[in-house]
Amino acid sequence: MSPSRRVSADVSEEITNAQLVADLRRALPPIKQNGHHVFMSTVAIDCEWDRDTGELTLIGVGNREAVVQFWWQQLGGPGRAAVAVEIEHIVRALPVVYHNADADIRKMRQAGIPITVEMHKALEDTMLIHAVLRSEEEHTLEYLATERGKLPPYKHLQSVDLSVYNACDLIETLYV
Repeated sequence: MSPSRRVSADVSEEITNAQLVADLRRALPPIKQNGHHVFMSTVAIDCEWDRDTGELTLIGVGNREAVVQFWWQQLGGPGRAAVAVEIEHIVRALPVVYHNADADIRKMRQAGIPITVEMHKALEDTMLIHAVLRSEEEHTLEYLATERGKLPPYKHLQSVDLSVYNACDLIETLYV
């Protein structure tokens, strides 16, 4: 491919990604950054972290009503303590759905959030459920979303817009 065609393809991909992000933002519940929302029904929790350093980047909590995201690295000590209390309150009060609960709970514990499986009012893990029901298939959220999800493919947006990517993971975790 010539350099000019490669640049054209890159620009076209950026436009396509930008349009997909815009479309997904309209389709998703409202996304609140480092905010508060009183959830009244089952929520999904999903963590994002730096794949090289392992540092927690983002904790998303959401359902079909709203998504609240906490940008962990932007929070100081008091902010992190407040988020820890908020997460603990949510898991004690509402059913929580994860996709790979073990990874998300471990990551939150590593970041200093004293969360345990036992403190959850109710906990579901879509990855484990799928592994039991269809052991011969993949168990990634991407695979489950293509099979049962409601959103168009979005996994390639992780490096484009982490907020939208995380919100999509939350919603698809609830749908699959």
